[in-house]
Amino acid sequence: MKWVKIILLLLLPINCMAQVWGFLPYKNDAALSDKKGYPLDSFAYYFPVASFTDSVHWLDYFNPKSGLHMGMSVDGDCTPRAILVDELIHKYNAPVDSFSDYYEIKTDSFLLSWFSFDLYKMREPVLSNFFYGREIYRFTWLRSFDYPVMIKIEKTSEGCTITTKELAEQPLLPYEILAPEKFGEKKNSNISFIIDHSKRITDADFRSLTTLIDSVHLYALPSIVHHNCHGGNDGAEWILEVQKADGYYCAYRWSPNKNTPFNDVGQLMIKLSGLRHERIY
Repeated sequence: MKWVKIILLLLLPINCMAQVWGFLPYKNDAALSDKKGYPLDSFAYYFPVASFTDSVHWLDYFNPKSGLHMGMSVDGDCTPRAILVDELIHKYNAPVDSFSDYYEIKTDSFLLSWFSFDLYKMREPVLSNFFYGREIYRFTWLRSFDYPVMIKIEKTSEGCTITTKELAEQPLLPYEILAPEKFGEKKNSNISFIIDHSKRITDADFRSLTTLIDSVHLYALPSIVHHNCHGGNDGAEWILEVQKADGYYCAYRWSPNKNTPFNDVGQLMIKLSGLRHERIY
């Protein structure tokens, strides 16, 4: 290993993968939200920490002779940890534990705070805490150049509804929320809505969503996958949550490409909401 320098990437779950698949159990935490789901604190996390914790341990090491980062191609795409670590083990005939000093587990509290605070300002319930006795599908769409949007589809014994909300301004980011001496006056101010309405949808519309989700095997996908591993400065966060009797599911992508499962599901929910003239990115 004399000519190899092993460099730890910042192992936040904004990297390419996080090992959380399928449904998670509900927390049933009375200190997090009331029974209707409204959080008791504006700083409450709407999402399970496990979904924002990197447990894959990406490794990146630099070859000074070639000038290339192993595990990363010329166009910036990433190689999964298993492949990269297997290459290291084979090359140096060393067990994986010998590389343990070069990876660690981190939780992305920035995204947790950001996503949660936007939903708090939209006056949305926490879906991960209690089961409300109905199926809920929520798409939160946080865009760099447009205001935040939330689309929620619910199925009860009385039928199916879709709720659409769009804020009239961008809520604060986590570092602004946590600086009350500078942003405290605005922190507790209410944000008005450009759109805030609900309407009935047909059972056929609801089935079109669930059929699509099943056909793309959404619940078998990892909770976090970012374009080119690290997201981007300009784009949009696409966050999908599902509440069912089986448990809670959430996952997100950064500006997912067209004709991918996440994009297909988000586009369908936008279509069902009736939103028009929105830039989709």
